[in-house]
Amino acid sequence: MRSEIASCVRQSAFAAAILAGAIFAATLTARAEEIVEIIDGQPITTLDMEHRAKFLQMSGKKSVTRKEVIDSLTDDILAVAEAKRYGLDISDARVDESYNTVAIRMGMDAQKLTQVLVASGASEATLKRRLRAQIASTKLARMHDKSPERSDVK
Repeated sequence: MRSEIASCVRQSAFAAAILAGAIFAATLTARAEEIVEIIDGQPITTLDMEHRAKFLQMSGKKSVTRKEVIDSLTDDILAVAEAKRYGLDISDARVDESYNTVAIRMGMDAQKLTQVLVASGASEATLKRRLRAQIASTKLARMHDKSPERSDVK
């Protein structure tokens, strides 16, 4: 009987430890995902900010301000939203293709690029978000260049 009780106590303690660990992990995730701003209905989280800051530093900026990070993320969100307003779709396949092209230009494959980004404190999603915005901006610019309302003379 004692061994059954002891076994039950050990199992309960183990279950409690697992539960405590899960709660701790959820708390850390929730903190990392705190919403800092909402731009055009899209949240910017603290994790987005951390990853973008690291990405900007990888891109050559020695240090970046909070405002620069928010501005960069905001610009991306607004570019994609503007493209959607004009019915321009930027497919995941197109973003993946662009991601692969970046990797090749850097002399690696997409998997290695992801490893480099993660090791530097950024993420694959960070670069893909940036690429989606660049594609959107390019499509918008091309669309406006072809617009019959465009006038080079004022």
